[in-house]
Amino acid sequence: MLLLLIFWIAPAHGPTNIMVYISICSLLGSFTVPSTKGIGLAAQDIFHNNPSSQRSLCLCLVLLAVLGCSIIVQFRYINKALECFDSSVFGAIYYVVFTTLVLLASAILFREWSNVGLVDFLGLCSAEDSVTCEPDRFCCVRFIMNDAELPASKQLNPDHELPDTR
Repeated sequence: MLLLLIFWIAPAHGPTNIMVYISICSLLGSFTVPSTKGIGLAAQDIFHNNPSSQRSLCLCLVLLAVLGCSIIVQFRYINKALECFDSSVFGAIYYVVFTTLVLLASAILFREWSNVGLVDFLGLCSAEDSVTCEPDRFCCVRFIMNDAELPASKQLNPDHELPDTR
């Protein structure tokens, strides 16, 4: 799917559709975070001189290569997105999609769902709600605190009369 996005969809639709670049960066991000976690787990075996330390070293090198490549491609598409779209719009959407895909990838890869109880599941749902709603809340608070004017599309038309409710 990632190759399809990079080689076919991004050249045609990337400059006009923000979700193309966000999908590429977020899918790559879902590789970078678990790769980093895997490097940490493999490093424990390498430094403890376990019999499997040779396999751990190979795994660590492969994960470092995946991490390096995905970060380079991520930076490329983040820069492309910031050339085409407003950074505040890109940042808010990217934050939500990236975090959601990273949580999903980590849960699948490391089988983290098998040990989750009801309380932990409710906490995870609450955290996901915060992640998805926080950018919108932040924009509202910033608007109120800065006493900014509403955009023209949100302002009431001065010629528009409100109905009489008496």
